[in-house]
Amino acid sequence: MVVGELVLDKKGQKMSKSRGNGVDPFELMEKYGADVVRWYLLTSTSVWLPTKFDEEGLVAIKRKFFDTLLNTYRFFVMYANVDGFDLKSERISLEERTDMDRWLLASMNTVVKGYLADMDSYDITKAFNRLADFFVEDVSNWYVRLNRRRFWKEGDTKDKMAAYCTLQEVIIATCHLMAPAAPFLSDHIFQQLTGEDSVHLSLMPEPDENLANDKLESKMQLTRQIVELGRTLRTRHNLKVRQPLESILVQSHEEVFADLILAELNVKNYQPIGADEEIVKKKAKVNFRKLGPVFGKKVPLVAKELGKMNQEQISIIEKGESLTILLEGEEAKVPAECVDIICDQLEGLVAEGDGAIMVALKTELNDELLQEGFSREFVNRLQNCRKEMDLEITDRIHVKVHSDEKTLATLEKFADSINYELLSTMETCTAMPEGALAYKIDTTEMSVLVTKKT
Repeated sequence: MVVGELVLDKKGQKMSKSRGNGVDPFELMEKYGADVVRWYLLTSTSVWLPTKFDEEGLVAIKRKFFDTLLNTYRFFVMYANVDGFDLKSERISLEERTDMDRWLLASMNTVVKGYLADMDSYDITKAFNRLADFFVEDVSNWYVRLNRRRFWKEGDTKDKMAAYCTLQEVIIATCHLMAPAAPFLSDHIFQQLTGEDSVHLSLMPEPDENLANDKLESKMQLTRQIVELGRTLRTRHNLKVRQPLESILVQSHEEVFADLILAELNVKNYQPIGADEEIVKKKAKVNFRKLGPVFGKKVPLVAKELGKMNQEQISIIEKGESLTILLEGEEAKVPAECVDIICDQLEGLVAEGDGAIMVALKTELNDELLQEGFSREFVNRLQNCRKEMDLEITDRIHVKVHSDEKTLATLEKFADSINYELLSTMETCTAMPEGALAYKIDTTEMSVLVTKKT
């Protein structure tokens, strides 16, 4: 049993009838569910502190964690039913699973360790937030999104079975860990995925050293950091997500999953570069406001010396270390905060750094890249069309396209990948198909007719 502190309104005032700021807990449970309300009260504030109740917090928790869990569960069930996956089938061994599978299991194992330690120290707020962050960021936003193709590709391959086993195991473990705070939803999903009586009659997971893999977790963390820098560059410089780019240049000493970086950022080539290779032009700029109090009347002399800084000296400042210079024949130390480092982009590159990591994207586009980008935009439009037609994930379609000669040639060039993505048979037409709809991608106009195959 957990007894919390006072529940106040969102402005920190005590709830009372006279103020009209009270809430009806039964109405909240009817609207959001008892699990969501309980989870909110346990995770929004440490239980020994007063809770400033805000209904928007319930909305956020339901959307971010509970809806994500349900959507991931439904995703698993949908494809498992299509493939006839046996929930009690023989497990694929850890050695036969991909790095991505083993990373997720290692990450889950780390969460189990932290969760149990939090519970042992009665920090239930930290325990449940740790679990929610893991499921949203690692399971849904990373593992499921990057592995969708493994679930919907045809055939019952060992790789597909490994993906099913991994996701099933992680969802079940999540149900165990969330059960004390969300007993109803966790029990429902657990029963559906195991066929057992109840999650509350089963044992809590224990850390498994066979799953632990710190090296793999670090490698994936760095990979994700590089991907985030790449996404930042695409957003900042208006580089369309579906437009392939030629290369990504990465300045880092650590090993990464280059194939994941290429897939996530839609780039063709991964190019690691050394610390001595330039992907931005770095210049030192004296911060006179901070330099003055340190050197007084000698500021002009110091500024003159700093104007001669080379890349090695700039690196020292970037590390936050003081730079030693010669000043009137004597050594003097210049604090790092007295020098600002300015980065100028090199032509054809956009770059972004984070600590010891520097990432750059080549932005020049040739005809091949532009054509592939167009084909990906076309696929995206027709994926939306499939949704509007309310097609099942296994339904196949026939696509007729009419446009100018150059556009049709581009679509025919990428026909195999288009048909694979859309589960379609595409036909380019010199005349407009009857009943076709008008589409426009950038400045290109076309007429497209989509029909379900019977």
